[in-house]
Amino acid sequence: MKRYLYCLSIIFIIGVKSSVSLGQGLDSIFVERYYITDSTDQLQSGPDALPIGSVTYRIFVCMKPGYKLQAVYGSEYHQLVIGSNKQIYNHPNYGNYIPNLIPDYSLRYNTVMLDSWISMGAASMDGFGILKSHDDTAATVENRFIPPMLNNANANIGFPLYERDGIRFNSGKPPRVTAIGLDSLLADMNKFIAGTDSTGYYFKTNNGAWACLEGAKNADGTPNNVVIGQFTTAGELHFELNIQLGTPDGQVERYVHSSPVANEILFPALNYNSNNQ
Repeated sequence: MKRYLYCLSIIFIIGVKSSVSLGQGLDSIFVERYYITDSTDQLQSGPDALPIGSVTYRIFVCMKPGYKLQAVYGSEYHQLVIGSNKQIYNHPNYGNYIPNLIPDYSLRYNTVMLDSWISMGAASMDGFGILKSHDDTAATVENRFIPPMLNNANANIGFPLYERDGIRFNSGKPPRVTAIGLDSLLADMNKFIAGTDSTGYYFKTNNGAWACLEGAKNADGTPNNVVIGQFTTAGELHFELNIQLGTPDGQVERYVHSSPVANEILFPALNYNSNNQ
């Protein structure tokens, strides 16, 4: 499967010339259990079968109004880490490690909506990823399989996908991802082999990031939350992230998962393990 990533220099992220704000525009890091696969999903999904009980997690950066997300990064003193003790799932036909290149029409097929990716707001080519609790029942993607897949109504996922799919259209084009130093992350995400056991997936970098050059913000009519990743795995999900926000007055705020220095702000929720939730 052909994949493409739009990369530009991200020197501005770490070496930004703007002054650093000591305010706090970050409200929370919210991890949504988007979906849990069931026996119907496994039986109907064919060669890309997922294990029963695989969980799709979405990670949201929740900000105060007027703030924009500029980058998710790893630096010399603050590693970026993403891992699981099982494989990370990618759909073999329509999946992509940035959702801006997942065609909207493909979301109705098979398990495409469970694909794993990094993002700065997008969930598909024209769709913004939003919390299901902030979605409505309009334009909900209908799975085309018979019987329908992605029909699990497990209480642990909140709204089932056939009621609210967490994708908002008609808000313009979602921001594109700029990535530097993430080649092995993206390559490893593309190695899912159905039906095999796995020793897991673990990525770390002290010199990599994904970012949005113009800054990413909410979809129209929703709170200022930006989805930065979706990961599907039968194991636990663990991440240690650092993020940079742009303030309404042109300054920046940097939040780290541990050991802040200078004007960095410690935000413990940037260190997450699903087994502890």
